[in-house]
Amino acid sequence: MRAKEKKIRKLTAKLAKKKMEGREVPVGAGPEWVLDVMVPECVGCHAQFTLIKRRHHCRNCGKVFCGKCTSLSCSIEELGYTEPVRVCEPCFAALHTNQPMAAAAGGSGAAAQQQPPPRADTGGGQ
Repeated sequence: MRAKEKKIRKLTAKLAKKKMEGREVPVGAGPEWVLDVMVPECVGCHAQFTLIKRRHHCRNCGKVFCGKCTSLSCSIEELGYTEPVRVCEPCFAALHTNQPMAAAAGGSGAAAQQQPPPRADTGGGQ
């Protein structure tokens, strides 16, 4: 089984490299992408992947989602994406509100490195 996993990783890396040809993204920037074969369902809505329901990686956290859960896009200049790229809903929200997305999506992308804004007192009596 190890040989099969190594071959899958090698082919996945080769495909990712081919997809990135011509793009200016710093080496080592951003999260490590989760391998497609390791994720049988969408991280966001838990829909099973099929030949029709395809896998998509969030460019910020690297996790695998369905098309519906990665329908948003934005630029992530911290990772070298100056043009809008596909992101998941938690990362989109975090990138647009300066909230950490690590708790929402468990990722290590640009939004995960941002500090949360100070909490406002809700005024609830004690």
